Amino acid sequence: MASTSFNNNNTSEGNSTARPPLFSRTNYSYWKNKMRIWIRSQDVRIWKVIENGNHIPAKTTSAKEGEVSVSKQVPKGEDEYNDDDWKKVAMNDKAINFIHCALNEHDYMKISTCETAKEIWDKLQITYEGTDHVKESKMKRALKKLLKDSPRSSTI
Repeated sequence: MASTSFNNNNTSEGNSTARPPLFSRTNYSYWKNKMRIWIRSQDVRIWKVIENGNHIPAKTTSAKEGEVSVSKQVPKGEDEYNDDDWKKVAMNDKAINFIHCALNEHDYMKISTCETAKEIWDKLQITYEGTDHVKESKMKRALKKLLKDSPRSSTI
């Protein structure tokens, strides 16, 4: 009977619908796009939690301020959550799990203290792409280099 060997290196990338794409630290933009598509294919609501932040169940309270009744939203206590609240809160946990499953140990250590999926996603983005200011500076440098290195055309 022939033995089958399992090579862990062959499982890092592919078109699996069961596993998120593994981030190899070499091409963040490529991974970010694949991860976005993979998460949306699992449940678009999970992607919305990453994009917009986690759901915090709230209730409306009324208070009198003088002669006027004022309503405001305040967070619910966990003992006040209904089934729909729990489902929405669980989306953040699912999103965190999806991202954790896609990271190696080194990158996991960078985000291990983050409490929300949005916080993790934003931290990875800043780590590997920089802030908008950094991205703009990189583009300006690349454009300057391109203009400097390109041969100037002369007109006759």
